[in-house]
Amino acid sequence: AGKSDRYTYDKILIEDVLFDVDSVLSLLSSGYDKKFLNGDYSQIANSFKSLGNYQIENFTLIDNGIKTFSVDLAQLEDLNFDYFGNSGDIKVPISFNLNIEGSDFNSSELDKSFGNMVSNVGYNSIKFDFGTKWEWNTNKNNILLNLNLGVTDAASIDLSSNFTDFNTDFLKLKGAPLTTYLLTNPKLKNFSLSLKDDSLKDKLITAAAQEANMTTDQYR
Repeated sequence: AGKSDRYTYDKILIEDVLFDVDSVLSLLSSGYDKKFLNGDYSQIANSFKSLGNYQIENFTLIDNGIKTFSVDLAQLEDLNFDYFGNSGDIKVPISFNLNIEGSDFNSSELDKSFGNMVSNVGYNSIKFDFGTKWEWNTNKNNILLNLNLGVTDAASIDLSSNFTDFNTDFLKLKGAPLTTYLLTNPKLKNFSLSLKDDSLKDKLITAAAQEANMTTDQYR
């Protein structure tokens, strides 16, 4: 566990990290410390070649003694980079999974009317979930992109998509040629969109019925 005046967390886990030796050597000779202190972390990020798993549990951000943001779990796994371009100088992620569970911006406390609305609907608080999966098979020129957006224990939307004919040559394109490529070459192979309702619809109907002084059956 960790704690300071600005944040707290229960656990941080980092597994299977591989570094890009050339990027690290370049970083050490580039005055990275000054850029880092000024908030530029791009050179640090470029030093990674792959990351098996990074996660932080029950993280809370504190400002002037008030909790402003918290998250139950934030996890990044299976992050892998590869190099493309004529001289191998274009570095892009070819895979990663990002999962965020129970993120809370403390809006119920900061906005009392919103807090009252959440309570009237039947929730103690509103927390949000987010997940995304990216896989680029550069041998088959195939891209898989999945997204998940949701309200914790309430409802979620899942999007799954699969694109073909995404050749790595497009990384060298800019401006009009890039636009032309994106509009003509890639093809959508599969696409699906689904909604899962855990409790949101019924709670909204119940709250609206009470507001209208009706039974839920009458309101339906």
